[in-house]
Amino acid sequence: MFWKKKKEKDAEKLFGLSYDLDQRRYFRVTPKPGAPVFFYCQKQQIPLVDLSAGGIAVKNDLNLKVGEQVAGVIKLPADYPDVPVVAEVRTLIAGKTVAAMEYVRIKESGRESLHQYVLARQKEELEEKKVLEAQKREPKKN
Repeated sequence: MFWKKKKEKDAEKLFGLSYDLDQRRYFRVTPKPGAPVFFYCQKQQIPLVDLSAGGIAVKNDLNLKVGEQVAGVIKLPADYPDVPVVAEVRTLIAGKTVAAMEYVRIKESGRESLHQYVLARQKEELEEKKVLEAQKREPKKN
């Protein structure tokens, strides 16, 4: 006897689950303003808009096209090693001024370095948010 596999929608109804259509598998962070992160490619230093262990978004200073692959090195802050990658442009955003890229070649040690950076950056962002919320709650002194 064969059992009919239930559709995912049935699970959604049963447990009240809903799924985000965002297909990213890694959490993205923006570099700290005082400690920028750069992508060195084609003898240029390009600032990162955001990054994750799965890809980066960079200012499109090289006029990259969707589908184009580029090799380069991600230079994280001093506490982290450089991460060499080959990345493919998946989409152009903000009027083609930002190229969102996915890594097509990266060593696992490099991906782990990026994970560590992202986790540290998330902690910093949470602390910054707590400080701002605490400042909002404090009564203003005249």
